[in-house]
Amino acid sequence: MQSWRVEVQTSGGLSGRGVGGVAISADGRIEASTETQKCSAELAAPELQSIVAVVRRSKPSAWRQSYQRGDNPYGGADQFQYTLRLTIEALAVTLAVIALVWLAWVAL
Repeated sequence: MQSWRVEVQTSGGLSGRGVGGVAISADGRIEASTETQKCSAELAAPELQSIVAVVRRSKPSAWRQSYQRGDNPYGGADQFQYTLRLTIEALAVTLAVIALVWLAWVAL
């Protein structure tokens, strides 16, 4: 399978900057970050294979550009926004960079 990277990044919330994000690459590297900290690790083979299976089954061409509500596209005050980005590359040519956005209400 070609090279790929899945990222989930947050924005919004009380600070407006989100709470961080996570990225997983085809080589099994996982990186997580918050506003103040970053860490990385290598996934175990069974964990990586689970993610590979999901990436292979994904059909990003069928994804909508945004999953925000049409009647309230920016959500409410202090609402978190999540951006999912899937990048797939083959032979150093980017085949697809798909990003989609959705909002989530967080109960405090």
